[in-house]
Amino acid sequence: MKPSDTKSPKVSNVVPVWNAAICLASVLSALRTQDYPADRLEVIVVDNGSEGEQITSHAEPPTCRLLWESAPGSYRARNRGIEASRGEVLAFTDSDCVPASDWVSAGVRRLTALENPGLLAGAVDVIPADAVHPTLAELFEMILGFPQRAYVERGHSGATCNLFTTREVIGAVGPFGRI
Repeated sequence: MKPSDTKSPKVSNVVPVWNAAICLASVLSALRTQDYPADRLEVIVVDNGSEGEQITSHAEPPTCRLLWESAPGSYRARNRGIEASRGEVLAFTDSDCVPASDWVSAGVRRLTALENPGLLAGAVDVIPADAVHPTLAELFEMILGFPQRAYVERGHSGATCNLFTTREVIGAVGPFGRI
């Protein structure tokens, strides 16, 4: 990560997780290598009731905070993360995602460039487990799974596996799942 830059907004990245310790290791590794100032990025992992998994072995301080949400549902876990967050910018990804090394800096740059930012939802590339023989479900997801542009333009929303917004927006519209 880059050295400190007090001009960069503080970013809270919320990652809900449920029974996905192996995937979590990959997303946390990617978040640890972001090109965003380390002291301006907090990673909050919210365990949503994983069973028998060693989530705690992957979500260790000082690189992230581990919280628990007993009520089922990824949006409840995200809301728990928001409640505990300290950042002006809120970034969301999932435990089975692997963000690019410039994901946070690019998201913050694009979000803060908007005149009246509501949210920013970025592209999602689905990678099959076996690139030579993707399953039918993987092919479907690769082609039709995450039309982020349409979500934003038509529904003023986005898939939370690649989404940025601000604390101010969440304060105005309320937590996830209010609709």
